[in-house]
Amino acid sequence: MIQGKQENIDRVKKAKPGDPAVYVNMDAIEQLPDEYESTIVDVDFDIKRDFTNVGSESKPSWYPTVFFMNRIADRRGIVGHGKAVIETIYEDVNISLMEMCDEPKPMHMKVGYKITKQGAVLQEDGVFRPCSPRTGMYNVWEECCLLWTKEEMYTEGYTKPNKFPNKYDTKWKRRNHFQTEMDKALGTADSVAWSKCIRELTGMQTGYSTEDLKEGKLYFAKIRRSKLAIKAEAAANLSRISKGIEAPEPAAILFAPTEEPVQEVFPGTEEVKKAEPVKSKREQFIAVIEAYKAENIIPEDAKVNVEAVYKWLKAFPKAEDDKEFWPKAIQILRTLETVIPEVGRIKHDIY
Repeated sequence: MIQGKQENIDRVKKAKPGDPAVYVNMDAIEQLPDEYESTIVDVDFDIKRDFTNVGSESKPSWYPTVFFMNRIADRRGIVGHGKAVIETIYEDVNISLMEMCDEPKPMHMKVGYKITKQGAVLQEDGVFRPCSPRTGMYNVWEECCLLWTKEEMYTEGYTKPNKFPNKYDTKWKRRNHFQTEMDKALGTADSVAWSKCIRELTGMQTGYSTEDLKEGKLYFAKIRRSKLAIKAEAAANLSRISKGIEAPEPAAILFAPTEEPVQEVFPGTEEVKKAEPVKSKREQFIAVIEAYKAENIIPEDAKVNVEAVYKWLKAFPKAEDDKEFWPKAIQILRTLETVIPEVGRIKHDIY
């Protein structure tokens, strides 16, 4: 069943392929099973407020803002999926530009964040689909240097007046500017990654011309479980409760046996299970590091030490007996696991 304002439904039905304002697959939603229902929704916008011109004044190219993308996600029913991976960006930089001095001042420092996220949405055919992992990165040092050098260029090294007030003409102003941007860097990277997820799940364009946006609204289809399906499930639950029947596990509903299962017994099974060796702490250590590497949750500044420990464990079968390096390896693992969220930590008895 297709719901929503009749004017929106009519607008979507008459849309031609490639219409920049319509992101609805009518053929799919018209064939939805009774378990689902769709609503055609429109998202109004003000081009000056909800879009940013990343082109020129004569030939503008409009890019949707984060706030507008969040409104679309809310109207379309897009939700987060999986867990975000947060990485800190460290670089070797020359801070002489910030300190406004001629002699080079190299420094290894934190300059921003990189975040990888996923989203998911019910599609027009009733299938719950996640998007591919999308990454947002904000390098504060690069952004600050761009603004500082532009201001120096327009003022010719602060020797000529500028039509805009000088904002970064002292090293103290530049230090404050860098720190202020660092405080916002995590949120900015997160917003960029989330906007990419929304764009992929809706099928939106990356940029729009003024002609594309002349209508002042975009159209989407929000899919959800139908009232009919929810009422039927509630009635079934009430009937089950009234008869004193416990709710089955979800897996039991999907894979319920047609008859009582018979446990087959094979000779020697008990003995084989008892004979299975218990993993040593070294083997557990290797497995834990491999799992963290596979999940890509090791912070950038810890990767060098963790990789060194991993190679050492692989090379020395009697690593646990080493009185000098085994405690160091344990301490590196402890430090690593203090920064990994609890939900991502692996249970073990290494220490």
